[in-house]
Amino acid sequence: MNSRPKSSLLLLAVLILIVNHALFYRCANRMAPTGGPKDSIPPLVIKAIPPHQSLNYKGNIIVLEFNEWIKEKDFNEELLITPPNKDFTHKVSKTRIEINFLKPLLENTTYSLNFRAAIVDITEGNVARWDTIQQEGLKLAFSTGNHIDSMRVSGKVVSALTNQPLKEILVSLYKTDDTLRIDKHTPYYFTRTDEAGYFQIDNIKDGSYEIFAIKDYTENLIYEETENESIGFIADTLTFGDTLSHIHDLVIKLNKEDFTPPSEVRSGSLGEVYEIDLSKGLIDFELTTLDSTQNNLIAANLVGKGQQIRVYNLQNVFDTIPALLYMLDSLGNSAEQDIKILFKEAGKKQKITRLPFNFEVNPSTGKELEEDLKITIRFSKPVSSYDFDKIKYILDEDSTTLAPLLRIDSTQEYQWDTKFTQLSIDKKLPFKNNIQLLFDSTAFMSIQQDSSGFLNKKLTKKDPSNFGTISGEVKTEIPHFVLQLIDDKNNLIAEKLNVKKFEFAYLPAGTYSIRVIIDSNQNGRWDSSNYAQRTPPEEILFFSLPNEGKLRERWDIQNAVIEF
Repeated sequence: MNSRPKSSLLLLAVLILIVNHALFYRCANRMAPTGGPKDSIPPLVIKAIPPHQSLNYKGNIIVLEFNEWIKEKDFNEELLITPPNKDFTHKVSKTRIEINFLKPLLENTTYSLNFRAAIVDITEGNVARWDTIQQEGLKLAFSTGNHIDSMRVSGKVVSALTNQPLKEILVSLYKTDDTLRIDKHTPYYFTRTDEAGYFQIDNIKDGSYEIFAIKDYTENLIYEETENESIGFIADTLTFGDTLSHIHDLVIKLNKEDFTPPSEVRSGSLGEVYEIDLSKGLIDFELTTLDSTQNNLIAANLVGKGQQIRVYNLQNVFDTIPALLYMLDSLGNSAEQDIKILFKEAGKKQKITRLPFNFEVNPSTGKELEEDLKITIRFSKPVSSYDFDKIKYILDEDSTTLAPLLRIDSTQEYQWDTKFTQLSIDKKLPFKNNIQLLFDSTAFMSIQQDSSGFLNKKLTKKDPSNFGTISGEVKTEIPHFVLQLIDDKNNLIAEKLNVKKFEFAYLPAGTYSIRVIIDSNQNGRWDSSNYAQRTPPEEILFFSLPNEGKLRERWDIQNAVIEF
């Protein structure tokens, strides 16, 4: 009586086991296991259409089949196709990816598809490879003709100023025998650097090329200086042929070029001054009236980190004053521009607020002094007159040492800049702990005849026990160079010009190294490249210091030898 129900229950149990078994294996390829070691094996190609390195391919579809389920990852950004071709669609289905070019491929052309990290597995995101042996990214090359190009170039891209490798930098090849330009046209061959700054371009046709590297912010494969993109290049032509098929170990140094001259962007009268806003910061300028008899009507200075010129109306003249403005930026770019200065006369009910006249005292090496009194005094307006008798000092809080800081004839101890907006003082004083500076309220008068105000400032002396010193010798036959001390973040700490014996004192604990600029044009600074003229940047050399450059308090690094 009970045999049939028992048979039915047994059959139902078997069916449940079969269904569970099928569901388990169906999901096994899609879901990460809940335990056990992490999957580190990348998806491997088991089939490619067309096959890698194949010839005479006439289709428009690329197919890759993998040994496990895959997914795309930033596909359009990661996939690099040469010659450039973005006119395609793609579809991922389980273990297969299909790329469909919407237009016929070029005849007798070698195509290279560098997938980089565009294809990963669905579990751990392992990047797809051809096989377990190949460590490079997945690449597919084929030809639409009966020959496949096989030339190769490789190397790395580094920062010219830090020598650090740079990732995601566009590296491009342009044929020397055509009219394509890096700032106008996309390249025929290109790739991007990896995390370590390395690049490799394969399947290049024999011939001569120029190679460039750019930080392609706009991702349009074109160099755009206006977008603040950096650039690097090898000045020599790369020539591939029967005797040279591979060029390797290139080092391309990236830097920013700026040959745009400064210019006026806007100007206008504001109260008692006329302000000229500039396109970039200046290190110097000259403002000269076209009528020399009007030069005493105005004075001017730089404000706002050099991005604005402020002009003062010295004699309440409200007629137009034609003038010539010469501008110089920190990169040596200069320009001259005709301008017209016009001060607006205040209305009867308009109250003019005069800009204050003030100044600040800055130790040249930080918040404390070293052995001597080296300071700069910066003024908010040009100074018209000064009285050094009204600037006094006290040593180590001993009022009996009260004395004027400078004499008018002690010109070796002070220097004004050309606009009388900065006073530099370098004076030897026998102090042990501190110097107190007392500025009378009438020590300085501005070109608008307002006084600077009273200031009492105490400057303390650095304690040598809190610092270290780095010293050594330079061995070179090169006459002109800039020796720079940099920290482990590539910040410039100090520099010296053309010295064979050097010492950098009062250094805080940290890690340091030496950077040397080969000053070819003898202007005392580093000059960037000029890609239009194929002039590389001035050479920069990097040197380690003894003890790996690690400096502790009360410690010296001595006898460092810098040889080049």
